[in-house]
Amino acid sequence: MKLVIGYDGTACAREALDGLALAGLPPGTQAKVVCVADVWLPSLTPQEEQALPLPVAKGRALARQAFQEALRVAEQGRDFLAEQFPSWTVECEARADSPAWGLIKAAKEWAADLLVVGSHGRSAVGRILLGSVSQKVATEAPCSVRIARHRPDPARTELRLLLGFDGSPGACAAFDALLTRRWPEETAVHVVTVMEPRMLSDLGSTESPLRRWVQTGDMEAQAVFRRMLDDAAARIERAGLRASSALLEGDPKHRLLEEAERAAVDCVFVGARGLNFVERFLLGSVSAAIAGRVHTTVEIVRPRD
Repeated sequence: MKLVIGYDGTACAREALDGLALAGLPPGTQAKVVCVADVWLPSLTPQEEQALPLPVAKGRALARQAFQEALRVAEQGRDFLAEQFPSWTVECEARADSPAWGLIKAAKEWAADLLVVGSHGRSAVGRILLGSVSQKVATEAPCSVRIARHRPDPARTELRLLLGFDGSPGACAAFDALLTRRWPEETAVHVVTVMEPRMLSDLGSTESPLRRWVQTGDMEAQAVFRRMLDDAAARIERAGLRASSALLEGDPKHRLLEEAERAAVDCVFVGARGLNFVERFLLGSVSAAIAGRVHTTVEIVRPRD
């Protein structure tokens, strides 16, 4: 598995590194720590450097200082991560770019499986800041994204996960990503499906992914969704994890947040795309709302090509 980790040296960025110990990532993971200096530093020839006006040359010197600071911070993150995960291969780099696009480009160039950012940061060396960088990364990254926050109860030994599941390919990708990780014993997975009126219309489509759970004689949509949840819970139990499920009604953006708060989960998994014709787990609506408002770590999962 290949990770790109946005790191700016702040406490929130360090929390993102610490939280990887509870992300179920396998030995042999390849990680790249990236610190982005929010400066413009194009390549110039020696002749072009000499021809710069004095104010521009001073600005460029400041930009180089910011870049060197970003490299120093990236190296600190690399060293910390290498110490915490001796079985991993860890490298680092600094970039001169806008923070969000610098991380997105790094993930694309490195063909990363997961891009990890903290929920807050600082300016001048990265600003991994929710509402700007984190939100931009969540919507534009070419891979899955993990927005890391502190645990609701750090002293609790049990790890609690919540999976938003609507049966769509995106939700199934999130499910598969969760099941392929290596979780501690007694990890609990809470699978949640939120029904709302437009979601029911998808049952009428012959191409709906929900059709696999429809049986002759079903009189109520709840029977289909309950069967889907029971199937998901059984798969989780077979993977050696503890499973629970909830079938709710209402606006998925609100109900998933409420359920995450009620269950005090450590991480929420959602797909980046959901069912057609539904407000559902669709990036830009539900997934973006969860990423921006939930008080715990969230992973937005995109299927790999």
